[in-house]
Amino acid sequence: MNWKYRALLAASLVVVLAVTPQLFAQPAPTQLDQIEAVSRETKQTVDALKAQAWIRDWGPVIGTILTASVAIYSLGSQLAATKELAKQNLQMAERTLKEKAREEERKAIREKVDQFYGPFVLIRGTSNNLFKMFLARRSVGEVEQYKSPRGNFSTLIALINGWRPEGVDKQLLDQILAMGNQTAELIRSKIGLVDDQELQKLLWRALTHYLIIDLANRGSLDGIGVEVNDYTFPAEIDGKVQEKITKLQEMLAELKA
Repeated sequence: MNWKYRALLAASLVVVLAVTPQLFAQPAPTQLDQIEAVSRETKQTVDALKAQAWIRDWGPVIGTILTASVAIYSLGSQLAATKELAKQNLQMAERTLKEKAREEERKAIREKVDQFYGPFVLIRGTSNNLFKMFLARRSVGEVEQYKSPRGNFSTLIALINGWRPEGVDKQLLDQILAMGNQTAELIRSKIGLVDDQELQKLLWRALTHYLIIDLANRGSLDGIGVEVNDYTFPAEIDGKVQEKITKLQEMLAELKA
């Protein structure tokens, strides 16, 4: 084999070795391969869209549910706030009514004290001081002759038996009887403010006493007899009235607390 043949053989071997890797390599993508790739991507996209289709189908329902939930929560909050406000208003109304009732009770007590008990004590206090002066001028014989069932001098018994004071004694007695008439008028006009039955009975006796002693002072009952003994002035009335005033003042202090 000459050198030319050997050179041609070597060149052929080089060409074969160079071409062989390309022969075994993957062929370049064809148009069909591209179409198949696009088809696969489209299918994946469709599958993804199908997977998300429930959102589109249930979206309105979910939105409605969420809206309703928010509305219910808001309504519940409003109802709770309204209930709390109503509770506060009710408590305030109860306090107002209680305070109004307490004020009405205080007003009723002040009316009793100002219109009856206070004036009664004032008149009786003045009358008692005058009567002490009048009694201090009575002799032992007068006391013994005209004493009441309690053992003290009774102006009423003295008058119905014809005794008539003169001078200073007459002036004192006239003032005492004037005070008695004021007390009688007070009892007649304000007896409705007295809710104590025991005290009411004493006031009725006192009113009767004032009427009888006024007649006796005019000489209209001379010689009437011992039946008037039950209508001497009820001395215990002053203590009873003072007890009532003290009780009313305590009640008023409690209502102001």
